[in-house]
Amino acid sequence: MPEHITLYTAKICPFVHRVELALAEAKVGYKRCEIDLANKPQWYAPQEFYP
Repeated sequence: MPEHITLYTAKICPFVHRVELALAEAKVGYKRCEIDLANKPQWYAPQEFYP
């Protein structure tokens, strides 16, 4: 497992909430980076492709 985890999220994303619950259950620390999808940073998915 990586030394640190950065979780990129939006307020309305239900999938991230599931990941947060799993990380909390496993007692794994992480950094949360919230993305405003209405005003996305230029570095975030410049080709509008999301996995």
